[in-house]
Amino acid sequence: MRRRTLLTATAAAGPAALLTSLDEALAATPAPTGTGLLDTRLAAARALFDAGAHRRLLSELPGLLADAHVAARSRTSLDQARLSAVYSLATAALIKLGAYDRAHLTADRARTWAEVSSVLRQRSVGRSERVRRGFLPLSWSR
Repeated sequence: MRRRTLLTATAAAGPAALLTSLDEALAATPAPTGTGLLDTRLAAARALFDAGAHRRLLSELPGLLADAHVAARSRTSLDQARLSAVYSLATAALIKLGAYDRAHLTADRARTWAEVSSVLRQRSVGRSERVRRGFLPLSWSR
């Protein structure tokens, strides 16, 4: 066996079990963990990704997804954007691990939650405010 093949096989064996727990979390949202502030945990998870600690990140993602889903139930655009950020981080990690089918699913969910959060934000801003901010052309405001 070539050295590169051996290293690839060894690296893929570890995250396989962790990918299973992430698969379960993607299929049915697990019970929330309620451990710590979501922003703090999301920043720590991002730091794990940046450091290349994919195993630790994969072990954190199911609980992070669960807590982000609970927060998104508030229907505030910020909490829904946080859920989108968690799915985006999961997408990046899955791409790094070569799990492209799962990454496609999480990317779609990230996009969906990002769209939901922006729609709510636009609805909460009054029409005149949208014109002032440039969301609508001035000619539409009349």
